[in-house]
Parts: sequence; structure tokens; C-alpha cells
Amino acid sequence: MLIDTVGGSAFRLLQDSVSTPYKFIKGQEVAIHEIPFLRRFAGEMTEAVDAKIYYNNATKVFTAEEQEKLYRGTEYYSIMHEKLLPSLRMLSFTKDIDSKLGKLRKERNRYEAIGNKEVVDKIEKKIIEFQRLYNKRFNQVMKQ
Repeated sequence: MLIDTVGGSAFRLLQDSVSTPYKFIKGQEVAIHEIPFLRRFAGEMTEAVDAKIYYNNATKVFTAEEQEKLYRGTEYYSIMHEKLLPSLRMLSFTKDIDSKLGKLRKERNRYEAIGNKEVVDKIEKKIIEFQRLYNKRFNQVMKQ
């Protein structure tokens, strides 16, 4: 543990560079986080995918809101309302999360401007947590 603490990520890279090929040879399962360099890209890809899914889902909800307004007062309103209902159920939650994310982005931008990377990283993690929470709830509501 002392070596790991003192050596930090350089020691972990060395350790994984030696142990990962050994695990492959022995036929043992190797997790992505054990493969040097790949763990960094895999983490970034997952976060980017979560963000993209969030934006796609939120766009569906906001689009449903506009479509409902468009059909209000027409003979097709009840049909469209029924079709859009799952997305409309997410509207309040979507607006709440969108507002929170907007505030977090502003805060992140302030800390980026002064060069406080540690706080920026914490805010980025909060943003990702909110996006994942939203995506999970979106999927639950759409399945109903």
C-alpha cells in the first residue's frame, strides 16, 4: 500500500503492464480498468455516451411538449396527447434536471476561468451523475 501511495499512477501503470499480460496468458478475466491506457479512454467514452443519451432523451421530451402545444385545439389532439404522454410525464423532471445542469455548467466555467481543475473535475462528476440519473428515470418512465 505504501508503494502504491508513493508511486501513484506511475506505479499502477507499471503494475498493470506486468500483471495484465500474465492474466491473459493464464486465461484469467481482465477488466477494462486493468488495461493501461484503455481504462482512460473507456471512462471518457462512457461519460460522452451518457451525455449524448441525456441530450437525446431531453430533446425528445422538449419536442413532445412543443408537439402537444401545436396540436392543442385540433381534432388530432387526443391522439397526439396519448402518443406523447410518456414523454410529457418526464417534462417536469426534465426541466428540473436541465436547470440544475445549467447552474453546474456556469459554476464549472467560473472555476475553469480561474484554473481550479480540482473543483472543475468535481463539478464534471456531478454533471455526469445527473445525466445518468436522468437517463435511468427516462428509461423507467418510457417502459411503463
